[in-house]
Amino acid sequence: DLQILKILLKEKVITKDLHYGVIHKLETYGGLVDEVVMEIGQLDEKQVLSPLAAYYETKFVTSEKLKTATFDDTLLGRLPVEQAKKYLVFPIGYDEATKTLTVITPNLGDVEAVTELERRTGARKVRIYAARSETVQGAIRRWYDKDIHAFQAMEAADMSAYQQFLDVYQQPVIDDKGKEDGEAASGAAVVFDAGYFEGKPTRAASRKTEVSFDAEAYLA
Repeated sequence: DLQILKILLKEKVITKDLHYGVIHKLETYGGLVDEVVMEIGQLDEKQVLSPLAAYYETKFVTSEKLKTATFDDTLLGRLPVEQAKKYLVFPIGYDEATKTLTVITPNLGDVEAVTELERRTGARKVRIYAARSETVQGAIRRWYDKDIHAFQAMEAADMSAYQQFLDVYQQPVIDDKGKEDGEAASGAAVVFDAGYFEGKPTRAASRKTEVSFDAEAYLA
């Protein structure tokens, strides 16, 4: 969903250069928009999710909060796993009184998915909260597929991606004389400054409107 990029650019979370870099990588290698933004920009979940949640006037859920929660089969049964995987959504709560199903998804602007979920689940309303793509995928593997190591695998993948990032941008440049570029004066190779891509505080953050999922409130 390239709308994610437009929102993050508008809120000055990413620069134009990073925007173009993400587009290039998506066109060249594919991938999930939010995950590529986090990888290339070295942004954490909150830096990406907070402005998205503020834009859509909803809340967001981080992987740290989600992985400590519990979800029973009754809740999971309200949303068939096929639909969860198709629309990349995961149920985190159901209000019997209002017939409201709450789900997390990275695709907050997918109106078609919400309409289809209301039809498929029988919910009167589907409320959506923001979450990164890998968090939703991890939740589906953890609770639908019963993979108890789902979130550990996600964390390992994050660490691997970060190390690859460092390997690429900290690699010294070698000139045709075999001497590292930038070494002559100081003896140190020039390395990439990861801070260049740091996101600026969003308007949502300055208003202190950042909100996140309270697992206990929904699972009590």
